[in-house]
Amino acid sequence: MGAVVIFIGVLALAAVSRAVRVLLGLLALGAVGLVLFLWHDSQERQRRETEVDFTELRTDVRLDGTTLRGRLTNTDPSGATMRRVTFRVRVRECKDCVVLGEDTQTVVVNIPSGQARDFSQMFYALPSRPYGSEPWVWDYDLLTVQGEKTSGLR
Repeated sequence: MGAVVIFIGVLALAAVSRAVRVLLGLLALGAVGLVLFLWHDSQERQRRETEVDFTELRTDVRLDGTTLRGRLTNTDPSGATMRRVTFRVRVRECKDCVVLGEDTQTVVVNIPSGQARDFSQMFYALPSRPYGSEPWVWDYDLLTVQGEKTSGLR
């Protein structure tokens, strides 16, 4: 009963005072912000709990100029679905020469356990080869493979 009396008193003050209306508006805005923050935090926590770092996969990858093409096979025994694969591509004048360009790209995939998918990813931040120069050496590294457990989730 006391809370109702206080609520009615605050509303009466809001009707009379502009400062109270502004204060109530700011409090309401802060409450909405807090609710959204807590909701987003719970969603992020749930996503992290279902993430998997893959140790079981097969790659068949080749570089065609600035495009990395290949096939990724999800051989993870836990039944997790592969979602993201991050590659780094480097360009050098020769095998042991200094790096002339480097780019990192994440390929978004959807590969259930026991399946394979082809992919193609352009690497835009790599230098173009000057005309008449020797062919450059390209190499790539597989940096991360991430996915999520899918059993029991909808």
